[in-house]
Amino acid sequence: DYNARNFVHADMDTSQFTESQEEKNESFLTLYLKAVLAQKDAQAKSGVDSDSAGLMMLLKLLTSKDSSTGLKRMIAEQFDTVEDIMAGVESGNGTTLVGERNRVALEVMDKQIAAGKKHLAIFYGAAHLGDMEERLLKKGFKRVKVEWLTAWDLPHEE
Repeated sequence: DYNARNFVHADMDTSQFTESQEEKNESFLTLYLKAVLAQKDAQAKSGVDSDSAGLMMLLKLLTSKDSSTGLKRMIAEQFDTVEDIMAGVESGNGTTLVGERNRVALEVMDKQIAAGKKHLAIFYGAAHLGDMEERLLKKGFKRVKVEWLTAWDLPHEE
């Protein structure tokens, strides 16, 4: 709902999205295949056979006293490869889903800055962050702070 005075739509509309996907010869299937290949590359870099390791971990998890912590650990290990996977998916000419939408969002940001706005926020998911940071750095922005917030408190493994 962009009816609030301080909200500005900064995403592609449906026709822009469709046009961009057609220009890139992009579909759900091509994105899926790119993601599968990127995941395989990330697994190869980490040296872990994700399928067998994941099955073994799941079996261990189901028989453990604290399956909640085990499940969080299992998911956290997968998060570690997300940036590598997204970099693989966005390689080459990028995707409409992330790269092109980021381009549009930052064009809107530039217009808002030119209009004198000083306090801005762009609400996109984590998959957008790597590409967006790269684009912001190219524009001359500098990262001034990193703040880590605890999402899960995982005790050390015994």
